[in-house]
Amino acid sequence: DSVHPSLCAAKNGDLLVVYSRGGRVAGDMRLSRSSDGGKTWSEPAALAALPDATSYVYPGGLTRLRDGRIVLSWSAPVDGRGRATWFCVSGDDGISWTEPRLVPLEPTGDHDTHRYSFVELADGRWMFSLWNRAVVFDPAAGAATPLADERHAAMVPIVRTANGTLVSGGTSNKRENGLRSTDDGESWQPLRAFGHLNHGCPFDLTALDDGRIVHTTILYELRADATHCPETGFLMVVSRDDGRTWDWADAVTIYDKGAPIQAPRGGWPRTCQVDRQTLGTVFFDQDKDLPGGGGLFFLRTPLARLAFAGRD
Repeated sequence: DSVHPSLCAAKNGDLLVVYSRGGRVAGDMRLSRSSDGGKTWSEPAALAALPDATSYVYPGGLTRLRDGRIVLSWSAPVDGRGRATWFCVSGDDGISWTEPRLVPLEPTGDHDTHRYSFVELADGRWMFSLWNRAVVFDPAAGAATPLADERHAAMVPIVRTANGTLVSGGTSNKRENGLRSTDDGESWQPLRAFGHLNHGCPFDLTALDDGRIVHTTILYELRADATHCPETGFLMVVSRDDGRTWDWADAVTIYDKGAPIQAPRGGWPRTCQVDRQTLGTVFFDQDKDLPGGGGLFFLRTPLARLAFAGRD
């Protein structure tokens, strides 16, 4: 129920995946590393940054900063109550981590959780999308401020492009279906580009180093007689104009299982750029009938597949 994998590429080229084995405790958190672009992976290891195996941990995200450091963030109680955002930092590509630090905000209850990497703003502050609010944290000053703009809540992905444009997965409750800002978050314009979502965003956004943005979203099995349409795979949709428009006509199916992905709330695909030729996506499926059984899976997608498909 709370596997929630996160994925990033380290400055040395390694790929890191952090996830939970399913329980919301530190002892279930694991890190696996690939040094060959996701073809093989290390045995998942416990996170030394979380020494108290019995402490509550709700998986969050991995974020690579512009200076190459990697931040691991998660949600956990403060003084035994609520949930708040915690983080630790690695300067050696995820080998070692600093002591956990708290993003200092008064907890609002059980739902100050997040499932994505944060976005690093132009001035070095960090913007988190939490379940019930978005916050901006200044790591140098150690101060955090809730955003009045609630459209970025609901645990949605937010990315910053090579041009400095921000693209946010919020928000469907106003039917804006994506937001775009060219002034580092001072103002936002609706995109109406992404699918409907509720709290617990199932899709991902990835800013590439060539300026494109990739939207990894869900392929559903449509059932007219059912209230729930299960996930069966994943699509990639590209923006080539800094997030203004999205090429749904040339969407690329990167995985089609042909049967429902067996996971309590979906496969939670997370995508990052592996190198200049390849994207990588990690996802979750408990299906015991898959070769090797259920677990976490990694897809490699050549960037060449995301070129125009040659429509008439």
